[in-house]
Amino acid sequence: MQHHAVLRTSLTIYPPHSDSSSLAKPPLLLVHLRQGSYFAVIPSNENRYIQQLAPEWHSGDIYAMERALPRVVNLPYLPSTTSPTKYDVLVSGDYEVTFVVLYSLLHI
Repeated sequence: MQHHAVLRTSLTIYPPHSDSSSLAKPPLLLVHLRQGSYFAVIPSNENRYIQQLAPEWHSGDIYAMERALPRVVNLPYLPSTTSPTKYDVLVSGDYEVTFVVLYSLLHI
């Protein structure tokens, strides 16, 4: 029997320790999702004022292949340069449950 679930966790990005007020390039995430089919990075609940039509889903390494490459992912919006920025991460998880039925016939 196959099942599907969407899991949610959070990711916090802290500003660099340097005195620069802006980032030279927008930061990218390097993600290797093992045994998950897809993932998306979205604004956290506290940042829902940032409009996003739909999450951008990225494929994961559902079969945990030995030489699978990580994905380079854009953030849905730039992190703050002065305070921590929180994002939610959605993970599409597929799994299979097998049932073993044991029975015996008793003759009394």
